[in-house]
Amino acid sequence: EFVIFDTPGQIEVFTWSASGNIITEALAAQMPTVVVYVMDSVRSTSPVTFMSNMLYACSILYKCKLPFVLAMNKIDVVSHQYALDWMEDFETFQEALAGETSYVSNLAQSMSLALDEFYSSL
Repeated sequence: EFVIFDTPGQIEVFTWSASGNIITEALAAQMPTVVVYVMDSVRSTSPVTFMSNMLYACSILYKCKLPFVLAMNKIDVVSHQYALDWMEDFETFQEALAGETSYVSNLAQSMSLALDEFYSSL
């Protein structure tokens, strides 16, 4: 038996609001609870956008302190292999970031090493 809750509205509002915290803690106190973070595979093909998604997923994991699953949707439109490659091989992600020219890419390069531990826990 499984019960699935799709959080209302934007995830940012649910995750960081007092009511979202109350609901999450109440569920976790009553039954085994797992957080599923659904990432849009089509919108995350840019290394900078991918990094932004991973940082957000990481923050949810540490805020909720619950078992965590990262799921990618729309993989019939865009293969999720790029994400697996980037998560499994730091150098591959660095090479993808090297092609980015925005100022945010420098930040993403700096933060990418910190996410290696996060990837290993998924």
